[in-house]
This record gives sequence, C-alpha cells and structure tokens, in this order.
Amino acid sequence: MFDHFVSFWFYKFALNLGDFSTLGLNFLNALVLDVFV
Repeated sequence: MFDHFVSFWFYKFALNLGDFSTLGLNFLNALVLDVFV
C-alpha cells in the first residue's frame, strides 16, 4: 500500500512539475486515494 502511495505521488508530481500551487492538492489527493483504494 505504501509503494502504491509513493509511486502515485511521484506520478502526480511529475505531471505537475513546476506547478507548486497544486503540489499540496496532489499530495492530499494521493493520500485519500491510497486510503480508500
């Protein structure tokens, strides 16, 4: 489950590289998905 969280977070981070205004939202989104998926 942790591996899924890390890989998903890095995936989201790569998609939004440089867009620091959304990093926090991406982190929360990944965390929520990791908990419920």
